[in-house]
Amino acid sequence: FLRKELVEASTTVVEQAEVRFTLPPGLKLLRGFGGDARMEGNDVVVNAGSLFAGDERRVLLEMAPVYGGSDTFSIAPQVAWKRIDGGRESINPDPLKVQWVSDAAIANRSINGEVFARAMSVLASTRQLQAASAFSSGDRVRAESLTRQSARDLEAAAAVAPPAASGVIANQIEEYRKDGDVFRFGLGAGSSDGAKKVKAIYERDVANQSRPGAY
Repeated sequence: FLRKELVEASTTVVEQAEVRFTLPPGLKLLRGFGGDARMEGNDVVVNAGSLFAGDERRVLLEMAPVYGGSDTFSIAPQVAWKRIDGGRESINPDPLKVQWVSDAAIANRSINGEVFARAMSVLASTRQLQAASAFSSGDRVRAESLTRQSARDLEAAAAVAPPAASGVIANQIEEYRKDGDVFRFGLGAGSSDGAKKVKAIYERDVANQSRPGAY
């Protein structure tokens, strides 16, 4: 652990990484993963912290529609960070255009398979952490149920994902099937092996929420 911390500290190139954008009427922020997401007035602000050389951070924001939105709008994010030498920089990625539609088929055709797969991967990790918590509490039935739901959602994501992303999703599904076997047939969470399994799930899926590569 100490070696990992020292290596990351010595290769850190970006500090105080932040994403900010104005939330358009018709949407509300529910929660964020991979960064500290909060509302400042009408702005969504996501603090992603420090990044080291070669690091990749992914942030998932879950939003919900509310009444009163316009038919079309755009989300224009700004990404800012502080360099180790003290300078501050920012970029403005291309805006994300969103259109309200009432036809589910149109909405489904607009899905970006890779983005959808990444989002489902993060949400499945969140559910798997809940499964590990249920197993720790002795609720094997809930742990198994949550794991099966995660696998089903990941299978739906794999169906629309490009080959590279679907391979990663397949690995995640396989890991969850192994988890399910432990929940169903393995030793209790209070045992040494059970505690090790719970710890491994937490380490794996907490990492997957903010950085790809856990699977």
